[in-house]
Amino acid sequence: MKSRTVTLSLGSCEVIAPNRFTQMASGPPPASLRLKKPEGEEQTPEELAWVIRVQKAQLTRCVSVINAADGCRWRLVDKPPQECGLEELSLDAVPDGDLELLLAAIEAMREEAAAAAATFRAGVSPQGTAATGHPG
Repeated sequence: MKSRTVTLSLGSCEVIAPNRFTQMASGPPPASLRLKKPEGEEQTPEELAWVIRVQKAQLTRCVSVINAADGCRWRLVDKPPQECGLEELSLDAVPDGDLELLLAAIEAMREEAAAAAATFRAGVSPQGTAATGHPG
């Protein structure tokens, strides 16, 4: 599985593309999100809550351990800071800029995986050979 290194203010980590299990962990989307919304229409509180659940699932499942320069290591968790263990870092304690950077990296990895899957379904592997594994 491909990953991408991301450098944060806290340290560095690896990010992978979300899979179907990551999406399943956030539950089904609200019915209103399953329909195409008109341009410029705001999200409802229910839709926003679902988007937040998806982002939390991605951050806790698609980000490796964060390695700080001083040797500390943290795993992102979705619980209050006062409930975190020694090697756990609450999502609430991560700077907003780092969260945005991680989410952007996860989205980029998701898009790369989707493009690779579409190319493979079309009959061409990422290496330029037919999906059967034979050149040509």
